[in-house]
Amino acid sequence: MVSLEAAHAMQEALLKKFAELGVAYQLYTHPPVLTVDEQAAQVKGATGEFTKNLLLKDKKGRLILISALTKTKIDLKLLSQRLGLGKGGLRMAPDENLATVLQVPAGCVTPLALFSDSAKDVVLLLDHGFTSQPHLLFHPLSNDATVALTREAFEAFLRSVGRSEPAYVDLEANVVVGKDQPPDLAAHLPAPSTAAAAADGTSAVTTAATSSSSGTSAGPSTSTSGPKAGAAGAAGKGKTAPQKKTPAAVPKGPPGDDVATCTTRILEMLTEHMKKCNGNSTVADQTASGSSTTEDLALNLQHALVMFKNAAYTNGFFAGRSAVLDRVQGS
Repeated sequence: MVSLEAAHAMQEALLKKFAELGVAYQLYTHPPVLTVDEQAAQVKGATGEFTKNLLLKDKKGRLILISALTKTKIDLKLLSQRLGLGKGGLRMAPDENLATVLQVPAGCVTPLALFSDSAKDVVLLLDHGFTSQPHLLFHPLSNDATVALTREAFEAFLRSVGRSEPAYVDLEANVVVGKDQPPDLAAHLPAPSTAAAAADGTSAVTTAATSSSSGTSAGPSTSTSGPKAGAAGAAGKGKTAPQKKTPAAVPKGPPGDDVATCTTRILEMLTEHMKKCNGNSTVADQTASGSSTTEDLALNLQHALVMFKNAAYTNGFFAGRSAVLDRVQGS
C-alpha cells in the first residue's frame, strides 16, 4: 500500500511537471476525504466541476480508468458490453493495482496518476461531458488535496504523458450491443499482453502443450524401456523406425462457412489434444473425471470464442474465424 507521505512526494513531482509544461492550476489542501460529497464540502467555492474516477479490470487483466463528471451515471454491465467484454467482464480493480500501477493510496484514483511510468498501459476513457466544462477538479495523487485545471491544461498534461488523443466517450449512451450493433467502445481496448494473460491463467493450455511437444514433464521420469526404446532398437537392427507424423494443417473453410462449423472444428482440435495428453479419453471423459486440464481447456476455449465474437463484429466474420483458429493452433 502507498502511504500518504509517498503520495505527497509524487504530488510534488506532478506539480513540478505542471510548472515545466507551463500549466496553470489552483491547489486546494484539506483533510483526507473518501467521497466526492466530502470533497465538495471541504473545497467550497472552488472553480470547476468535481469528478469521480474508477479503476476497473477485465478478465484478461487489462486496467481501464474511467474519469467522469459526478452527475454522470455509469452502468458497468452496459459499459462492459460496449467494450466487447460481455455483461460481467468488468470489476473494480483491487487495491494492489492502485499501489503498483497508479502508485496512489486507496481513495485517490485520478487520471493524473498516468504521470507514473507504471501506468502507461492503463486505458483511459473520459466523460464526453468534460468537453463542455472550462475547469475540472481532480485529486493530485492524494485525497487531502484538490487541483483545479482548465480542460486545455488537462489535455496538455495528457499529451505530455503520451495521451495525445484523449478518448472522450458518452458513458450514458444506451447502446444495445447485438448482431446489428457491434461493441462501440471495443476499439479502445488493446490486445491483452502476455503478462496479463499469464496472470489470469489463460496461458496454462499453451504451457501444457509446449511441455508435451518437447517431451518434458513436471511429473516422474518415464522408463527408457518403453515404445521409444523399442523403436531405437528396431532402427539399430536395420529396421525402419516409424516416422513421427506431422499434424495436418487445419483446412480453411469455403466462403459461406458459419460459426457452428468453426466451433465444431475447434472442439475437434481440443479433443485431439486431450487424446494426446490422456490416452484415448475424450473431452467429455475428462470432464467426468474432474480433470484440471479440462478446466484449463474450457477457460482457453471461452477466451478464444470471446475473441472470435469481438473480431467478427469489428473486422468481419472471416477475419474473426482466422484469429480464433490461429490462436487454437498456437495452443
